[in-house]
Parts: sequence; C-alpha cells; structure tokens
Amino acid sequence: MKLKKILLFFSVVYAPILGYAQSDKLLLSSKVDSVLLSEFKEPDLRATGSVDQPYQYPVALSWLGTIDAKKVGIPYCNYLSFNSSNKGVRYWAAINKPIRYQLNIDPSFVNSWESLGGKPKTSSDDNYLEVEYQEEALYSFPRLNYDSDKSYQALGSLLVGGKAEIAPVDMSERGKTYELGALQLSGKDGTFAGYLGGTNSSGIYGYGNLYMISQEESYMTGVNVYLFKKPEKYEKEAKLILRVWMPGEVNGDFKLNNIPIEYAECYFSNIRSFNPNEVPLKDGAIAHFSFDRPISMYGKPMIFISIEGFSSDPTKEDFIMLMDLKGKEMSDSDVYNKLSHNSFVRFNNSDTNGEYLYPINQFGAPMGASLMICPILDSQGKDVLAVSTPLSEEDVSVKIVGDNVAISTSNSDYKEVMVFNTVGQLVTRSVMEDNVCNIVLPGGSYILLLKSISGKDYIKRFLIN
Repeated sequence: MKLKKILLFFSVVYAPILGYAQSDKLLLSSKVDSVLLSEFKEPDLRATGSVDQPYQYPVALSWLGTIDAKKVGIPYCNYLSFNSSNKGVRYWAAINKPIRYQLNIDPSFVNSWESLGGKPKTSSDDNYLEVEYQEEALYSFPRLNYDSDKSYQALGSLLVGGKAEIAPVDMSERGKTYELGALQLSGKDGTFAGYLGGTNSSGIYGYGNLYMISQEESYMTGVNVYLFKKPEKYEKEAKLILRVWMPGEVNGDFKLNNIPIEYAECYFSNIRSFNPNEVPLKDGAIAHFSFDRPISMYGKPMIFISIEGFSSDPTKEDFIMLMDLKGKEMSDSDVYNKLSHNSFVRFNNSDTNGEYLYPINQFGAPMGASLMICPILDSQGKDVLAVSTPLSEEDVSVKIVGDNVAISTSNSDYKEVMVFNTVGQLVTRSVMEDNVCNIVLPGGSYILLLKSISGKDYIKRFLIN
C-alpha cells in the first residue's frame, strides 16, 4: 500500500480509536526526580545553519499523527541517526518519490530553483519544489535563487537508497532539534526506583518505538539500541529481548504489538561501549541486535520495535536507554492521538494484557520524547521471508488454487490460523484440524500467522491474484 493511502487510511479509518485513555490508576507510583544529560564531544557532527531559511527541509516520517499530508505532502523520508556510519547525512529518502521543499518566503521573491540532481517539479502555486531522485546516490539539497541577488542552499545532504541507520528524531543539531539524556525515577518515599527507559521498580515491563519506513523495497538487517551508559550491574545470564511487530486493528482498537515478525536477543555481557568517533557522545553504549534473515519492509506500512527482558530491581541492574528529551510540541488533539507519538510503554501487565498502550510522556517524559531504538536498513537486501523464530520451511506448506488457500504442516504444535491484510487487520481466523486448514479469500496480499502452543509462531506473506 502506498504511503499516501496509508496516511489517509489511518487518519480516516482509525481516527476514532487512536486515542489513549488517561486515568489516575495509570500514573506511576514513582516520579521523575532528575534529568541526566549526555555529555557531547565537540564539534557537533551536523548543524542546520541559519534560522532564516527561505525553504524548509523535507518532512520526515516521525510523530506520524501530527503530519498533515494535505498541507505538507506525503513524506518519503526518514531521519538518520548520528552514528558515523551515516557519514553525517541528515535524511534517508525513497527513490523515484517526490521529496518536497516547502517555501518559507513569498513565491513572488523566487527567481529560480536548481535541483542539483533528480527530476524537479514546482507546485502550481509555486509554494514548493518537489524533486524525484531517480538513482541511488548522495545528493546536495536544492539551491534557491531569490530576491534578485540572493542564493540559499540548505546545509547537509540527502541519501537516496543504500544502507542507513534511521532514528525517531532529527539529530542534526543538539539543543535545537534534539537533546539526549536519561530520566531517573524515585518512589513516593523518595527511594531510588530506577529509570524511565530502563530498569525500574515501577511496573514498566517494556518500551518500544513506532516507525513508518519510507522505502518499502528495503530490508531491516538489525537494530542498534543506544544506552546512556554501559551497564555495570546485572545478573550473569541477563539479556534483552527485541521483537519486531506489525501493528494493526484488533477488535476495534489499534494494537502496536500485533503481528510478530522477528525476535532477537542481546546478552548484557555483549553490550559494548561506543567505538572511537562512532557517535558525538563522550560516554554511552550500544546493544546491537542482528537478524538471521533480513526483514523485508514490503507490505509492512508500519513497524513497532519493542525492548524487554530488563529486570524490576534497579539495585541489582542499571540498564538505561538514551532518550531524546527535546520532544515535540503538539496540539491538544495530537496529544491524544496514539500515532502522534514515537515511543511507548508496556505498563502493569495485569491491566494491559501485555500491550503497549501508552506513550512514554504519560510517565514523566517530555511531550514527544523518543527512545533511541534505531533500525538498520538496506535497500539492496536479499528477498527473503521474515520468520518470527528459526524454522524449517518444510514444516509448513501453503498452496493456492484460485481463491482457496490450503495450509498443511508436519508440526502438530500449530493450532490456530490467523490471516491479516497488509494494514494489520484480521481478515479471518480458523484452526488446524489434523494439521490441515483450508480457507477461501478474495484476491489481495495477505500475511499468514500460525500460532504454536510452543510459542514458535510462523509468519509468511502470500498473494492471491
């Protein structure tokens, strides 16, 4: 499904159900009592330059619910992280998609645009320039000639295609577009209760980030999770658990951790300090998660990445994720729109049934705050299927004849059959009988999920012409 249709679909179909409740019982018994700021090296990797910019940088796919596609167009960009592997580049953009540069000045002052690569197209009212970049490469931003004798070109560059590590926030200029640190918690009696974004004794069991990927032909090869510091206290076999999910509608609600796509682990003992010149921070660490098979982003309009496995005893463990504390200002309506937020919390298992229901700001973080959970993507990955756990393809057979889908397996652990469309809505549900199930579906693209009593679920995408 194209990004334009996706944004319109979620704004119209899911608008009534995207809100989240605020209730006194959801407030932490502990509170944020101190802010720990990361210490930066000098100079900063990137800078945005003058505030007097005659045109804007492209809109990126973050804080999705705050994007008004009618005003700013359909974004086909993601922000890039500050990891040196990104070579200081600010944006990752899709190939052959319109990247919009909106004017900040009256169009009558414009003399000409120079696109500096790509295929340019101005709007009918001359309020913006759109450029379609037709080759994978590194591009300078356009040059605008205006007001008789002035010229402006935005600092930085745009990566189209290739490999990139994306981020939930604009990491171009600290203090202005982002600020990194951590939030410490204390209980009602003032005792130390851990960290928001890490080990805590406050009933938080998981954290996660919501993403929309600009390049659906790309593949996710891994995830870097940035930490405020390298953990020094933890149990010998302690490990973090990362899961990649496809969000979607379930019983009239929008569920972030809906369809499982991938699972990975990182033992605390494998968390490493930053390499020299890897990031512009003096201290910190990376928990790296890699996948046996790259995850295709095709047919996955949104993904949700969760981090769990940390303990509930901050006296024995000190896991702390980095958080952007700059956040984002929001209107009252955006605040209560689930899609307006990047980072979420799994809180109080007995009440939430293991779901990620609430944005992290509801627990003391700034509005729009985001955790530094950063997917690594590659537009040139291999065409493979994403499987939630290592599994032999011989275990499951999916045969399609016309509109009939015949599912069979040699593994009797598979009991429940669920079929979703590509926006995460449950289309049909059935059960395996004698390791066989037959279902009838109209033409379209689908995702098959076989639920196993062993917990080793199977997921596969298929198409009915």
